[in-house]
Amino acid sequence: MAEEKKKIKKMPKKLRIFLVVLVCIILIFPVYTVFKRISLYIECSEIKEYRTKEIVDNPNDYDIDLNKLILMINIYYYGMEPSYHLYIFEDGRVFTGVIQNVEQLCEHGKALERMDAGAMLNNVDMCYLGSISGNELYNILVLRAKSDFSADHYDADDEYERKFYGIMEAPPKRIGAEVDPWINAENYVSGSPTIFFIQVDEGIRYYIYDKNANKMLHIIEDSWYFDQWMTDIYGDDWSSKVTIYKSEEDFTF
Repeated sequence: MAEEKKKIKKMPKKLRIFLVVLVCIILIFPVYTVFKRISLYIECSEIKEYRTKEIVDNPNDYDIDLNKLILMINIYYYGMEPSYHLYIFEDGRVFTGVIQNVEQLCEHGKALERMDAGAMLNNVDMCYLGSISGNELYNILVLRAKSDFSADHYDADDEYERKFYGIMEAPPKRIGAEVDPWINAENYVSGSPTIFFIQVDEGIRYYIYDKNANKMLHIIEDSWYFDQWMTDIYGDDWSSKVTIYKSEEDFTF
């Protein structure tokens, strides 16, 4: 007796097409990501570290494009002036700025929102520090792209309110705005800032639970240009005057 041929039930055509498309999408996205990383690495590898200190009188002389501003670190003193600023651009260039009064600070913020470099420079004493290395820039850009700046966060004010209203045990002595200096870090997208870190003399007041954002910030805090910026403000012994907090153990509550 001849063996009966087994009938193989074919997958519906629409389902087959769907699965093929799905597999293609899964394969394409990792390849696209790798391609972007390689392109970025090649682009950054052409950037050489350069250190200088030049007063900026005209933004056109330095081709300052605020649309390329990606990160700012700021130092404020409660009820006092001036304020100090560190600007990092996506092409690796680094600038510092000193703003003399509150009125200028407000105008400076408005100029950043409008991405008006001329108006910004009218309200800040700016200095060009040079360019960071291509390797460091690559690491910063990759970590920044992977960061979720809207991630869950610790906020000292929220913690205080929870304790004050009995949601948690009674609060300790409140740490107010007078614990100078206030140091914050901001991510910029098209002139719009998102604060992702705040510290005061007593510890950290605002911190997002995103390892990429925090690793990126630590790279900046350990850099030569951050050291130069702090030295210009506080002197060569700045690290004995200002503590840079980095871990969750340093929360103010």
